[in-house]
Parts: sequence; C-alpha cells; structure tokens
Amino acid sequence: MELADGSTVEAAVIELNVGRTAAPALANLGLDAAGIAYDGGDILKVDDTLRAADHVYAIGDCIGHELSTHLGHYEGETAVKIALGDKIRADFSATPRAVYTDPETAAVGLLLEQAKERGIDAYEETADLGTSAKGYVSESQGHVSIVIDRKNKIVVGAFIGGPAASEAIHEAVLAIKLRTPIAVLADTIHAFPTVSRVMGGIFAKADIALR
Repeated sequence: MELADGSTVEAAVIELNVGRTAAPALANLGLDAAGIAYDGGDILKVDDTLRAADHVYAIGDCIGHELSTHLGHYEGETAVKIALGDKIRADFSATPRAVYTDPETAAVGLLLEQAKERGIDAYEETADLGTSAKGYVSESQGHVSIVIDRKNKIVVGAFIGGPAASEAIHEAVLAIKLRTPIAVLADTIHAFPTVSRVMGGIFAKADIALR
C-alpha cells in the first residue's frame, strides 16, 4: 500500500472501518415531543445524571462518550438507579479503554500532556515489560506507564501494552477512582510473575521519588 508521503507498507490484512453515526436514528424519534433539545447531530446533551429532559435519560453512543460496551453498560445501570431514586451521579473519571490486539493495550485516565494541560504537576514512570519476569516467561514485549500527580501523590493515568493488559489495567482504574495514595499502592502485594507485579514495581519507584 502506498502512503501519502510516497512510502509503501506491506501487510497481510488491510482493515477498513467506515464508522457509524447516530443522527439518522435520533432524527426519527420525535425528540421534540419529549422536550429534548436536539440539534440534528450525533450527540444528545445530558447532565451528570444522564438526564436529557424531565423523566428522560440517554445512554450509550448517542451521548458522545467512548464507544465501548462496558461504558454503555455502566451508563445504563446508572441511569436506571437514578430513575428509581438513587441520589448518585455518573462518574467517568476512571473509564478503562482496551484494544484487543496481540499484544493487548489498555489505558485509563490522563496522558502526561493532558495532565499538564489541566495544571497538574505531573510526571511519568515507565517500566519495560519485556525485561520483567512476566516478559521472560511469556516471551512478550511491551511496557507499563503511570502518570502521577506530585502534589497529591496519586495516580491520574496509566497505560499498559502487553499480555493481559485489559485485565491488569483495573488496578489503576480503581486507584484513580478512589484517589488511592501512591504509598498504599506501593505497599500492596502483587502476585509474581504478572503484569500487575510490573505495575507494583513502578508504584514503589514513584513512592520513593515522592518522599
């Protein structure tokens, strides 16, 4: 395949993704009759209770968040709880993102650049998965990174590229959601040899750096 700069790339498979749009479906729902403000686009505006209008809730692709099944499930469950009277708000601060390639990749929270743009005094710790015990026994390559808020001594972002990344990322998901101190994460026992053990190692490294 020839690229725009004139270079060529050889591949076994070329995948074409044409995307999807919500506008045609939304336009035929008669949203005005339900009091929902709709501008004809792909996204419905909702508040932090997922409410689009009085007694009307919206979830999934049409509210403009990441197009993932697990996020749609969370939104649906949260909307039902709120509709039934629970005094809660949707919390998207620690939404995991996963790509099921080989090797897998997974992430949660902010990139280093995003954290700095928000005024956070942040830095990044990274470990090479390929030279870890997990990398040796599984003959895998990859890396694990975390983004740390120096002032509050918490994790605000994480990325894993390697085997079982979509599973191992959930420790960082919970750490971000609960604002768990780095010192607590560093003092947590991680099974050996696992990707989580590699993450535990950079928690410990960050804990020392923050003292």
